[in-house]
Amino acid sequence: MMARSTSIAWAWVLGSVAACVVTTPPPTPARGPTPATEAPAPTTIVAEAPCEVAYELTAQPTPTGVRLVATAHNLTQRAVRLRAPSRCPAGPVAFFGLPAGYDVDGTCAMGACLDHAPVEIEVAPGASVVLAEPVLDWRGDACNPPLPSSSFELSFAPLPLADGAPTCAPAPVSVRAPAPAPATIAPPPSEAPPPAPAPRCQPMPACGIGCPGPMARDADGCPLCACADDVGPGVRRGPTVP
Repeated sequence: MMARSTSIAWAWVLGSVAACVVTTPPPTPARGPTPATEAPAPTTIVAEAPCEVAYELTAQPTPTGVRLVATAHNLTQRAVRLRAPSRCPAGPVAFFGLPAGYDVDGTCAMGACLDHAPVEIEVAPGASVVLAEPVLDWRGDACNPPLPSSSFELSFAPLPLADGAPTCAPAPVSVRAPAPAPATIAPPPSEAPPPAPAPRCQPMPACGIGCPGPMARDADGCPLCACADDVGPGVRRGPTVP
């Protein structure tokens, strides 16, 4: 009986010790530095030009007006061909923004047009071509009256490409025609100087000449002791009076 009690006691002690044992988790292995994350390689995006030909309008001042320069710029690496219907006798570029009826191309002085074939202009890769450069004269010219004093927003219609590719229209330019110069009024003519007073003739001594006609007079109208038809040498014949 004593031995059985002792065994039970030892079993209780061992169970209590086992219940108090705390299980320690295994140590976490040391970690090295976290490798840096590499940035993805940049993606190259090639943006296509919105148009293959860009048109430009510039205004260059002249002494009495402005020169308009219409240019086509080929933005591609291939040759392009511009194609437009004939405007003969005018040029291929149609300008707008000026008063109605203004003859930019001066067609009033041109003859009849026999060829109405479409206009084709080739532009080399990356090159530029001047399409037109008319001159506006504020004072007017053979085909146009003077431009009124005002501001004008000018531009021109783009020429289409033969293959239908897109083009970029020109930005408008603003020009201003000045007010005409006031008319120059000529000064009134100066009055003619008064006539020179008639010279006073010196008294002529007695002259014993009898002339069948009038007496002679010198250039100042003074009488001479001579006949009008018998003037001595060195004496100028003057006007004669009866």
